[in-house]
Amino acid sequence: MKYVIALLGLSLAIGSCSPEQASPGDKLFDQGDYAGAIKAYDEYLEYNPKDLNTYYNRGRAYEELGQYDQASSDFHKVIELDANYRDAYLSLGNVAYREGNYLQASDHYLKATELESRNALSFQLHGRALAKLGKVAEAIESYDQAIALDKELATAYLNRGLAYVAQGSSRKACADFRQAQLLKDPNAERALKEYCK
Repeated sequence: MKYVIALLGLSLAIGSCSPEQASPGDKLFDQGDYAGAIKAYDEYLEYNPKDLNTYYNRGRAYEELGQYDQASSDFHKVIELDANYRDAYLSLGNVAYREGNYLQASDHYLKATELESRNALSFQLHGRALAKLGKVAEAIESYDQAIALDKELATAYLNRGLAYVAQGSSRKACADFRQAQLLKDPNAERALKEYCK
């Protein structure tokens, strides 16, 4: 009986240490040492070439360093290993958005919404890309969906307010800016001053 209890305790101890917690690459990433994190991820992938989380994390490190081609390559590798990995699509969307490719960003964000229809951030980001493409009404619909899923998502209110400004609906815009301000969005006050005098 003591042997069974000891084995159970050992298995619980081992199970409580997730690979993410023990990863030297993740620790370096958290410290802001992205180049060091990439090196650690490279070393880990030599022995674990199908670890999609490590590819994803290395892609994030490349993204932080502004090395978008390498980041995209890693995010695509993640999708090759698991076509339903939502965060890889969000990250591909972020890279495309940073590079000014809003159509591609929109496509990636849309895929993320299809994979997880209950994720407010995916809809908020999709709306942002649609707004950059001049598809204001569609952007508002996407922000509406984000807000329906998360009433505390301040950025969705702020961005929907900007979309309302583009439509000439200042009353709706100002209501959204006020809500974003209540939710502590750092840009809400400036939007209120600029558009709601």
